[in-house]
Parts: sequence; C-alpha cells; structure tokens
Amino acid sequence: MMEGLKESILGSPNIFGLVEKGRKRSLNFVTSHDGMTLIDLVSYSEKHNEVNGEENRDGHSADFSDNCGTEGVTDDPKILSLRFRKLRMFHCLLQLSNGIPMLLGGDEFGRTQQDNNNAYCHDSALTWMDWNLTEQNSVLLDFTRRMIAFRKQHAPFLFSEKSKYKWFNTSGEPEEFAPYVRTLHFEVTNPGWPDQAMRILINCFDKPVKFNQPEEIAWNVLIDTEKEPAEFISPVGGIAWLEGFSVQVLRGHSIDG
Repeated sequence: MMEGLKESILGSPNIFGLVEKGRKRSLNFVTSHDGMTLIDLVSYSEKHNEVNGEENRDGHSADFSDNCGTEGVTDDPKILSLRFRKLRMFHCLLQLSNGIPMLLGGDEFGRTQQDNNNAYCHDSALTWMDWNLTEQNSVLLDFTRRMIAFRKQHAPFLFSEKSKYKWFNTSGEPEEFAPYVRTLHFEVTNPGWPDQAMRILINCFDKPVKFNQPEEIAWNVLIDTEKEPAEFISPVGGIAWLEGFSVQVLRGHSIDG
C-alpha cells in the first residue's frame, strides 16, 4: 500500500519509466468527474445512485471509500473531525506529488453529490455548485489554498530534475516497505539549495506515531495538516510526533551552518 503511494508521489515511474518523465506526464488526482466527490469519499462506504432510476446498479462499486463511522450526513463531532482530517491529508498529498495535480471542482470546499457516483444524468442541485459551502467549510478552503501556494513556492526545490529522494522508516533507517506499514517518511534534497533539506512525514494509522529525525539538523514545520501555522511545534531532540491520518512537512538546516 505505502509503496504504491511512494510511486504516486514520485510521478508514477512504475508507469512512465523514469521520474523525470512522470513529472511531465503524470496527472495526479484523488477524485474526478466520474465517481464520488472528495467529501463523499470520506462520508460513504457504498454508492447511493437510487435517484438515477437504475435501482443503484449503475456506476462502479470500487470507490475505495470509507464513511469514518456512519453512512452519510452526521452531526457527530468526532466523525466530522476525522472526515476533515482525511480531506486535508488528501489535499496535502496531491500538492506534494510529482506531476500535474488535478482537483475536482468543488472538492476544495466540500461539494457533495450525496454519494451519487454516476450523476452525469442530472442537471439539478445534486450536481450544481453550492457556493454557500465556501463559508461553511472555509477552513478546508483556506487549507487548500495554502497547499496550492506551498506547491508553487517550493516547486523548484521539490520537483526539478535535480531533486533527490531518500526513503526512511519511522526510526530513520532505510524503509523496507513491509506490508503492515502505514507510514511514509522521505527526504528531498536539491544541490541548488545545498544547506537545506525537506522531510515529508505521512501517518496513515489512526493513532499518533513518532518519527525520528537527525538531531544535528534544526527542523522547523512548514505544513502540519492537523494544526494551524501558529500552532506548529518543531521537533525536539530529533523527535516529531504525527497525529493519526496526518502529514507534516519539515525543513531542515544544518545547526553548524
């Protein structure tokens, strides 16, 4: 599972042959016009196409979705928190991946089709943009904007032909990609910025996980999908803690430098 995510982050060299080709050819997306919207992906475990008149037989059934505890609309704060945590994670990983990011219109502010994954036949409120959601889900919209801005700012460092990637486990040792692993930990360096490094930490477990970092490097947090920038906590003693279903981006400078 995580090795597949690694390939996607690199621009799918398993498909295009080389990372350099993937950076120009790989179109990265989580959802598209065919299938669920992003918020439906974390709100429903089964498709709900009954209004299409085909007794829910139309549309594909392999959405790989998860309702996070209850099917559909809920006011349970724990379930809503988990859903939006996963949404931020999806948006973050999309913008951190080599290739061309594609965002389904409305996913930036939580547009829903009430889990209809084959809604092409509708011209109604089911598929229209509800612009009121930009205020209702303004925190998600702001986070998406921040991630797009981050990608634009750091693209020369992260996605150039000179960018180098190294992969680690949570202990900081070389990653072996065991089947049970649900974390990803990698470092990006670029000779154009010889005194800098970025580390991306990904936790797909539902509980906090500790990631060890080199203590001779001073790390500061650029992105934490579980915190606002004013709440970022830099690693202390080479230890970074990640909440469940979250991503951190760290930038490091040599302490001696």
